Amino acid sequence: MKVRDTAPICCSSTITTDGTTKDPKSTCIQSNKVKCVLNFDQHSYQPGNGVKCMITLIFSEEFRYRSISVRFLGQSNTLFSKRKVAAFKHRFAKYSASQEHFRWYKDVVSSIDDEGSIMQPGTYKYEVTYTLPHGIPSTFHGQYGNVIYTAKLNIDKHFQHNSELSKEFIVESPFDDSSHLYSNFEAPVTVDNSIDFCCCCCRPSQLDISTTIPTGAFTTGQNIPLTVECQNIKNIHRFKLEIKLCKIISFHSTLPETEIKKDVQVLSELILTNKDHFDTKTWAGKLKIPFVDIPNLQKCAIIDVQFVIKTTASIDGALKNIHLNEISLLIEPGKAIINEEANEKLAPLAKEMEEFDSLLLYDTESPPLGYTETIF
Repeated sequence: MKVRDTAPICCSSTITTDGTTKDPKSTCIQSNKVKCVLNFDQHSYQPGNGVKCMITLIFSEEFRYRSISVRFLGQSNTLFSKRKVAAFKHRFAKYSASQEHFRWYKDVVSSIDDEGSIMQPGTYKYEVTYTLPHGIPSTFHGQYGNVIYTAKLNIDKHFQHNSELSKEFIVESPFDDSSHLYSNFEAPVTVDNSIDFCCCCCRPSQLDISTTIPTGAFTTGQNIPLTVECQNIKNIHRFKLEIKLCKIISFHSTLPETEIKKDVQVLSELILTNKDHFDTKTWAGKLKIPFVDIPNLQKCAIIDVQFVIKTTASIDGALKNIHLNEISLLIEPGKAIINEEANEKLAPLAKEMEEFDSLLLYDTESPPLGYTETIF
């Protein structure tokens, strides 16, 4: 599911059953009698902002109507399927959930009686403003669910099929820096694990692994410093540690029962290997946090986003992908800033462009080129 374009485009239309022409992007409808365009004053909004919806109605002849209204709706939805085994048969069961954040109606034009009123030919423009409530999640489109905000224009025609025009607008909910969640991630985090393994032909062996990060709160674009200490009590000399930074999106259902579907995305990975004998060894590494989209879904009850560091171990000839631990992180969007290394690489190129620009000769007396005369 992708965010639809916000520009009012009236091309590539399709014909509906009532003779109405509707744009596939749901920004314009048109028939022989009426053309409707729905647009917003800006691309995105924050909670508490006023969403100004601009409506343009163009009538080519007299048009009888009962009412013209606008509905603002914010809701979250999830839908996924899972395989279930019942009576020795495999089947896929569908799960879903829905959460409504707000719903608001406004009559733009209404008739006096049930017989309806008549719009004379011409162009009519209306504006409807709705103030978004506080405490709503950001717009989100995922594989198994979404958080979507729309404005729908409804034209109640007299003894005819109603015409509806829906358009999405974006909500970007900022993260609350004063939230109590931040206090849970400020301190350094250390997780200790032990791996015990043996078989009938060998003596028991053990690995003690300790993973430490300086804090649990980061922003995109930063590096997560890691310190891994391993105590090789039984002198195991061939093993591998895989440390992954994962983004986990959980989709919850309420119908027909509670269930969870997870979408796990690996953002970065660090692999530590060893082939030598040692008693105790310490590794230091970094996990890069890429600039990924992080919506604020704290106020959404059926979709949540988590960031964790997963550590697994593999011992040559014995065990593979042993799950050791998961460290929860708090990651927020950061600004993309060009680092010093990139600036050093761009500096020679900028100097060459200045030298080349100084060699150009400009004819200030000639008129500027017209559009058809411009050469690309």
